[in-house]
This record gives sequence, C-alpha cells and structure tokens, in this order.
Amino acid sequence: PANTEIIFLDEERIRSRAADLLSTNEEFLAASWSNAAVGAVAPIHDGAGTYLAWDELTEKIIELGLNRRSLNSFGSDLNENTDFMAISAIDPLRGDMEQLLATLGEAVLNNFKVVFTANGHGMVERYAGIFRGADLPVLIIDRLNAKPTAGLIHITTTPITYGFTYPGAQILFITEHDLTGSKSRVKNSDRLPSKRKQSVDPLELKAGDFLFEDLGGGDLSNAIKKVTPHYEGHYFSHVGMLTSYNEKLVVMEAYDNIADTVSIQTFINRSKETIFVGRLDSRYQTEVNKASEAVKKYRGIKYDEKYLPDSNQIYCAELIYYVFKEVNQQQDFFKMQPMTFKDPETHELFPGWINYYQKYFQMDVPEGKLGINPGLLINDKRLSVYRLK
Repeated sequence: PANTEIIFLDEERIRSRAADLLSTNEEFLAASWSNAAVGAVAPIHDGAGTYLAWDELTEKIIELGLNRRSLNSFGSDLNENTDFMAISAIDPLRGDMEQLLATLGEAVLNNFKVVFTANGHGMVERYAGIFRGADLPVLIIDRLNAKPTAGLIHITTTPITYGFTYPGAQILFITEHDLTGSKSRVKNSDRLPSKRKQSVDPLELKAGDFLFEDLGGGDLSNAIKKVTPHYEGHYFSHVGMLTSYNEKLVVMEAYDNIADTVSIQTFINRSKETIFVGRLDSRYQTEVNKASEAVKKYRGIKYDEKYLPDSNQIYCAELIYYVFKEVNQQQDFFKMQPMTFKDPETHELFPGWINYYQKYFQMDVPEGKLGINPGLLINDKRLSVYRLK
C-alpha cells in the first residue's frame, strides 16, 4: 500500500537468522538429491525462489520505493543516518497502584503522550474507572490509529507485554504487565477467572458482579444468617451489585433506608469478614449487561424493612431479583422461596423477629411468605464464586 514503511526490529539478528535459514534450506535440498540418487521416491524442489536473500530483499524494497528503518539495541555514531533514542523500560511496579497513578499523573502534568494497555476490554473499563477516580483524563480507544493527544491517557488493548518511556519525544507507554508483573502473557482478550480459582483481585471486578458480605453482629443480622443458607461455612446478611455510574464502578445496593450507589471501598469497609464475589456464567452475559444498566433505575426506592414481596419498597437480595426479572421479560431469573423466621434448632420463631414486627409494624411475623436472600443467591449454580483479595 501507499506510504508503507518497513521497520526491522534488531536488523543484525534478522540478517543473521535469514542467512542461517538459507543455509539450512540448501542442506535439506542437497540431502533430498542424495536420497533421490540412491532410488528414493520423493518430490524435489530445485530451491530457486524459495526464499529471498538479504541483498535481494533490499533490492526489492528499493524497487518498490518503500521507506525502510531499523530499530536496534546498538548503533554507530559514524553512520550519519543513525539517530539515538533514550528509550527506557518501565521499572516494575509490583502491583503498586498508587505508584502507577503517580507516574501517570506526572506524565499528564508534563504533557506527555500517554498510552496504557490492558489484557482485555473488561479490564480497559476497570482501569478507566480507577484512573477517572483519581481525576486523571482518560480516553478509551479500540485501536491506536493516530498520534496520541498530549496530556491524555489513552487506554486500549494490546498483545505487547512490556512498556517503555521516551522522554525526548514525551511518550509514556505502560502495560498491565508492567503493573502486575504477571509472568504469563495473555494472548487473547481478558479472560474471566476459572471456576477453580479461589479469589479475584479488586481490579478484576466488573459491572454485573455481585458482592456478598457479613455485616456482623446485632440480633437481626444474626437471625438473618441463621435462617439463610451458608456458602462453604460462610453466612451473608447483605448483597450488592456492581454497576457503572458517572463513569465509575460502584455498588448498587438496598441498604439502611434507601436503594443507592456506594463506592466499592465503602461497601467493603462495613464488614470485618471476607467479601465474596459472585459472577454469572458467560452464557448469561446479555442479561448481565442489561441488568447492570437497569439496576440504576432503582436508586431512591425506600428500603423494605418488612421483607415482603410485591411492595413498593425493596431489600438487598430483592433488588437483584427484580432487576433480573425485568431484563428477563418479567420471567423469574432467580427463584423466590418461602421465608422462615424460625430458629432451625428449636423450630420456634426467633423472639427478635417477633419483637421487631410487633414493635415497628404491629403485625405478625410473615412466616412462609415468598422471599429471597443473599444465601440463596450465592448458592445459585449459575454463579462462579470467589473470595475478594
């Protein structure tokens, strides 16, 4: 194509390996003739035109009028066409997000052209939210087809493993590998954690994930945990759902007096116990995408302190139930079950529940009414469940 430019990376090594390849080709050709001479039946190529020699390749480039450059580790200042570039590798960040944000912030302040690359599109969105949360200017792009804008962080995906900095041209290129230091190279798009994986990093969280937590003591909280299913010995009294709001990843939850969004850190800080992450299987990604958007419409709805279905109020697990029902053409996606408020050991109603309903609502405990709770959700077989690191 017009204006094509050929760039050789480490030209001397390419030249040397090309010569070795030609030599090996000649050896195989000679061996084939030797076999044919003693009666072997095999197709034989005469060798002409199989590969271009280095000089022939150079002549072809000149003939086509193409621009040619090479980028090498070493060069000579005796060659007038040689330019020396002070390009440096990125110092390993070893997962230090604060250091990454400081490095990016300094580059933006100094009007550098900044590119940050992630392993997949999901991680692109996650990093964009983190950078915006640090008040850094961000632009998500599918491909870097044009010169980056100075003073702006361009986030995209790439198979490139290591980044670099080139102060002379005011360029900073950082990869996710530079941050995490992961030894494995991600060749495809961002992959979800496998079901055998025990934990996920907060950076792997994405819209549509469920966060489960134990809010600790209190008669009602303990009563809730006693009458709801556990997961691997862990009990949960609260659940929220991740969504993108004002270009940040936040938790949408029905908590306290109202359904609203809170930061992930605020959600985590409420509990002294391990937070668990639930993620629906990829075959439900369409429903997850719709639900993570639809859930925002529930902001402002009052908290359902009676834990009753079909009211104008909502509680934590019920929020997730109704938003998925909405995106599933009003068909149940998760199933409600008859609720119980009885102590599983004595089979009697918890005194705390009796007092709660009588004191605040002057009503009997709604034993047997349909409902849903965090324990039912986290045990749904369509969810992969992980500990949050």
